Order: sequence, then structure tokens, then C-alpha cells
Amino acid sequence: MRRAPARPGATKRKAAPARVARKKPSATRGRPARTSAPGARATIPDSAPSTLAQRHDTPVDVPAVRRGRLAHDTPVDTPAVRGAEPRPAIARPAAMESLESAYEGWLSLRTLHQKTRERLEEERKRLEHQGALLVGAMKVGREAMAARPGALVATERATADVASETEARLAQARSALEAQAIEAEAEFARLLANAQAVVRDRVERSASLSPPLVRLAVQSLPGDRRILQLQRPSPDDSVTVLFVLSGRIPSRYESLRDDASDDVSLPPASLYAELGIDAVDVRPTATRLEELLAARPEVWPLKGMLAVLPDGPGPKRLVRWLSRGPVLEAEIAEDAGFRSVLTPEEAEQVSGQLMRHSLEQRLTLELVRQ
Repeated sequence: MRRAPARPGATKRKAAPARVARKKPSATRGRPARTSAPGARATIPDSAPSTLAQRHDTPVDVPAVRRGRLAHDTPVDTPAVRGAEPRPAIARPAAMESLESAYEGWLSLRTLHQKTRERLEEERKRLEHQGALLVGAMKVGREAMAARPGALVATERATADVASETEARLAQARSALEAQAIEAEAEFARLLANAQAVVRDRVERSASLSPPLVRLAVQSLPGDRRILQLQRPSPDDSVTVLFVLSGRIPSRYESLRDDASDDVSLPPASLYAELGIDAVDVRPTATRLEELLAARPEVWPLKGMLAVLPDGPGPKRLVRWLSRGPVLEAEIAEDAGFRSVLTPEEAEQVSGQLMRHSLEQRLTLELVRQ
């Protein structure tokens, strides 16, 4: 179809511009975009926090929370709460592979046991003092009531009832405390037995897989006398060598290097006041030391020394290797004390103990020159 020709003099009408629908301002992650003119690019103020610095799974309206100080199983919106104290590490023996860690757990458990005993004893004393105070106060009150003329019988009876009720409550508190003490002792006995078994197993395994190294030096003195010295072994070897020589384990890992003294006017103690050793026996005579060690077939609370009971083909007297700085010096029991200057026969018997265990491949013996 042909378009009609334009009439002369007519003006050409311009086409009206197409209407463009204005888009509503879009929100960028919860924040309205700000536009300055139609068609202009939306800009975000510089003061607005950037979402790029936040975690991809953290909503914009919720500030990111640092979780480094919370436990891995603690929700972010739940504050970490300190609950009951965890059990000592010795209750989980599988987690202790080294001798040192096993001994640390055992020692911490013994320390906790001692503190629990002290706390229960303080509670007993507090109840006793409180009971004595209340009973005395009630007694004085009744005597005062009886001395008053015309005291009412009902008042005296009420005072007696209060006294009886108070005594009953104190008796109940004592009974509950004793039950708690019995339960605690039973639990500690179980844990301590488990701890000792774990430590002994570690020591026995270490002595079997890695026999301790012992370096022996012999000093010759005038008059055909001898002094035997061992180079101080490593902490692990100091534990295993005692086990090899005596079949016992020391009560502490660093016992051979412990030269601390509670009284500078006295020589260092040779025993720890633990595992049934009283404070008066920490510096025993040679005879008393032999009695204390012979009565303990599993653990010896030795401090700063090794000890060997008279057994087998060795010396017929107690032998101890006393720590003297970087060396251990052999001493044999004589009367109430010890003697380090040995005769040739005594030196042969003491060194023969080490040689016998070396031939049995239970320790490695090396002779060194001074």
C-alpha cells in the first residue's frame, strides 16, 4: 500500500520519545542504593561497612564474631561457662605416652588427694567448733532460764527443743561429711592404683625397649681403696635404672636431680614425706632406711639417690648411689651411716651388680676413665 504524499507546507511531526519505566532503587544486601540522576550508577557511601571483609556465611546485620577464644563446641551466641573441674589427666592413661607425662599426672593426682584430705579435715574442725559453740550457748541459755524466778515451763521446753534440733542438724552434717570423705577416699584409691599401674607399665616398657646407659668410673685411693662413681644418667634413665637394679619405681620423675633442702643446717633428705613416709623419717639411718625400703615392694620415694637392697650374689648390705653434683657415688651401709671408701672386694661386689645386669642386657655398662 502506497503512503499518501505529504501535503505542501505541512511540517513533519517529531515522534514522541518512548517512556522508560523508572526502576525502584535496589537494595544491596539490606542497604538502599543512592542515585543522583536517572541512568546514573548507584554508589555506596564510603562510610558504609564493606561486606567483603565479613565471612560469607555471616549476615550483614549481625557483626562477625571472633571465635578464637571460645571452645570449639561452644555456640557463638552462648557465653563460655566454666563448669566443674576436669578429672586429672591420669584418669586418661592412653593419652600419656612418655615417662615424664605419666609421672606428672600421677603427682598431680597425689597432690589433689592431699588437698582434698586437708579440706575435709578443715571442715570437720569447723563443724566441731560450731557444735561446741552452739551446745555451750544452749547450755548457758537454759541455766539462765532456770535461774529466773517464775520461768515458764513452755519456754524451757521450747529451748530444749531448739537445742535438740541444733544437735540433730550438726550430727547430720557430720554424717554427710564422713560419707563424702569415704566416697572420696574410695575414688582416689581407684585412681591412684590406676595411675601407679600406668607409670609402672611405662617404666617397664621403656627399660625393655631402651635399656638405660650407665657409665662407671673407678677411683683408686692410697691404701688399696676404691671409690665408685656413675655419671648422672638422663631423667628417663634414672627412672629405668632404679627399676632394673631393684624392681621398684621412684615416686617422682626428677627425684635423682632434686637436691633441695627444707633445712639448710641439715643434709638434704633422702626420702620424700609421701606414700606413708612420715616427716621424721625423711633422713633415716642406714638401718631404718633398709627397713622402710624393704616394706615397699612397688614404689620407693627416694630423693637424690638410687638404692639397692642386699639381694642375690651382690653385697650383703644396703647400697646406695648418692647424687653428688654431676656424679653418683656408691656407698654401703655401715652401722647407722654409710661409707663411700670401699675395699677392693666391696668395689668388686658393687660393680658386679652392674655387670650382671649388663650381661643380661637389661642395661648398657660403659667403663670410663677419670
